[in-house]
Amino acid sequence: MKTKETHDDFDLVELLVAPNPVIAEMILSMLRAEDIPAHVNGRYLQDEWAIAQMVLGRTGVTVQVAAKDLERARDVLQIRGDTTAVDA
Repeated sequence: MKTKETHDDFDLVELLVAPNPVIAEMILSMLRAEDIPAHVNGRYLQDEWAIAQMVLGRTGVTVQVAAKDLERARDVLQIRGDTTAVDA
């Protein structure tokens, strides 16, 4: 499922769902190293329930990129098909 969110001059789309914030931040760093702007939803969550769910592995952390950068981001991360990074 690709979610769209408007971010100034471009649309953000879901690249993948990382199992936890640490892996999401690592992916974010990899993308930024290749000059691909990326966004991690929920990285500053203050909701204790949401944080507990992430820690328990019951929810993931969505990594988003601009729609125009989606294919390049997938190439950088070598993603094909399933966009849930459960094996990361």
